[in-house]
Amino acid sequence: MAQAYGYLAAGVKKFFANPVQKYFFWTALVFGLLFCIVTPPFNVHDEDTHMYRAYQISRGDFVSNKIPGGLGGQIPASIVVDATDYRANYFGKNEKINTARFHKDWNAPLKASDTVPIHFENTALYPPVAYAPQAITIRILSHFDLSPLKLLYISRIATFLVWLILASLAVYFMPTKKILLAGILLLPMSMFLAGSISADALSNGLAALTVAYYLAAIVSPEKKIGWRQAALMVLMSVLLGLVKQPYWLVGLLSVLLPSQKFASKRDEVIKKTLIIGALIIVAGTWIILSKHIFAPYRHDVVIDPNGQLSFVFSHPLTFIRTLWNTYVTANGSGFIREFVGVLGAGMLQLPVWVNYLTILSLSWYALAPDKRFPSITHRTKSVFVIIAVIFAGAVSLLLYTNWTPVGEEKIEGLQGRYYLPIAMVLIPAFINVDRLRVKEGRLTKPAFGVMILVLTTAIICSVQFNYQVLDRFLS
Repeated sequence: MAQAYGYLAAGVKKFFANPVQKYFFWTALVFGLLFCIVTPPFNVHDEDTHMYRAYQISRGDFVSNKIPGGLGGQIPASIVVDATDYRANYFGKNEKINTARFHKDWNAPLKASDTVPIHFENTALYPPVAYAPQAITIRILSHFDLSPLKLLYISRIATFLVWLILASLAVYFMPTKKILLAGILLLPMSMFLAGSISADALSNGLAALTVAYYLAAIVSPEKKIGWRQAALMVLMSVLLGLVKQPYWLVGLLSVLLPSQKFASKRDEVIKKTLIIGALIIVAGTWIILSKHIFAPYRHDVVIDPNGQLSFVFSHPLTFIRTLWNTYVTANGSGFIREFVGVLGAGMLQLPVWVNYLTILSLSWYALAPDKRFPSITHRTKSVFVIIAVIFAGAVSLLLYTNWTPVGEEKIEGLQGRYYLPIAMVLIPAFINVDRLRVKEGRLTKPAFGVMILVLTTAIICSVQFNYQVLDRFLS
């Protein structure tokens, strides 16, 4: 026990000895908790359906059920009423939080036995691991008969703390461009999602850790990959592939592991096959298990995934034009706004200067000098870029087949937040690039100063948009 405590203390001391890691942890901790608290109930993208799926898993129902008209399950009526009322307040009335009503709901009983069938097709097929922190928290809290709002807020904090651990480990393992990774993880959109019960919190944290861990292994060829390290790679890749289907592509980074990292050619083939094979088997098994309960995500239009796939293969040039319409013609600047941060379930846009400052800052972090690694060749960088492009294409195709009517000239449902992990995969493309004359170490404090300014602005905007507390000062 004493030895374990010694290892833990030494690890914590080593972590905080690095300025980037130290500043990242405290900045993320403060603003993550603030987002958990100031974001109104169910005011995150699809947080109502994420809550339904997390609650369902907490009761031991790992596979969702078919109910009349779609897919979902039995959820306490009190949760459904709160989620429906608060979301109607945002999207219908566009009103600020009623403090008296909030206090009443805060103390209202859950009444777990009083359930109703509810649809949540967009989250019903998520594997249980995607909601592990939320479901475990809800399961523990179910013994205390807390209100739906208390379950929501405490689950947010639990999910955020798991994200914080994953993100902090990612910054720790990142061999170079730590500030760039920290800048992506500390984007208002990233922190907004981290402070929610959305499955995006876990997927973004796992994506950052997986990319950083693989990159660290790639650039340090003197350290051999043993079975313990290979098992960690398998675990991270499999978990990431289960949390979000297209994210299994990050596991393809294993092909970049140098041959000198292995004891022999046979050892290399076995371990790389194990990593990719385990990822495909586990992700494929869940797809097969859940395929029989698939239901379209939308009910306002006809969705036909097989028909859409047939259309793509029979009209490839039309699909290319659809991609152009989606990314360039229709919503180019919108993706940038959503990537930086469109909060409040898409209702709250941050000031324009925040978007410009954030994009310029990320460019600054990418082009500033940092540790150089000759082992990162142009070929290696190209593979990272190719995986990122395939990743983006997979996300686009998934939404085109599952959210967009057949033959539509624009992919519906695409949002900038989906590209946070893709941006992480692109980071290695900027290794050994030092276009700016900034001494190493001089960038840290100014960079985190900008991040804190942007996040503070996001918190103030969120409070002003959702609550009346600042009205008298701003009127």
